[in-house]
Amino acid sequence: MCGETQKKFRALVIGDGIFQFIFPIEMDATRVLRGKPWFFDNHYLNLERWKSEIHPKHYCFNLTPVWVQAWGIPFQHLSKDVGVKLGLKFGGVDEVIIPNAGSRDGCFLRIRTYLDVSQPLKRGCMIRFSTAPPTWVEFRYEKLPVFCRYCGKVGHELLSCDKRFLDLEDDSPGPVQYGDWLRASPATQQGRRQ
Repeated sequence: MCGETQKKFRALVIGDGIFQFIFPIEMDATRVLRGKPWFFDNHYLNLERWKSEIHPKHYCFNLTPVWVQAWGIPFQHLSKDVGVKLGLKFGGVDEVIIPNAGSRDGCFLRIRTYLDVSQPLKRGCMIRFSTAPPTWVEFRYEKLPVFCRYCGKVGHELLSCDKRFLDLEDDSPGPVQYGDWLRASPATQQGRRQ
């Protein structure tokens, strides 16, 4: 964040894993909030604007904006409307981008939406078009930090997964359903060509 601000900011510890960032210029605070998502040590750093009437323990830091790529949509159905419908499966939609046709990267939509970090990553979904059979659309996440290949949640890895540990204790481990395929290739991320 420091490279984005005009003046130095301060950070205060105000709770367990909760910090308050103080910017001397309002424009810097606004720029940092608009620049989300932010990362620290390969984890999301979820930011919310400070409200003096809300106690720090009542803030909800579960949602972070992300770019999700939707792959597998038939070419004739690549549209912003389809992107909005897919983005609503995450909660809200800020923007939908259709990459240039004829790209070596393939046919996909980029959707800026909100990821609930308390829930498993969505691997994809079935969509139905009136002129085609149901189609599986695969989701890939841009700049995806640490996540668990067992439970699908961000913030920890397989070896430190509580769910996996409990399932192993009960002799009922499930299959690993998440993998690196959830990470979007840097080549398909806007402004990040190899």
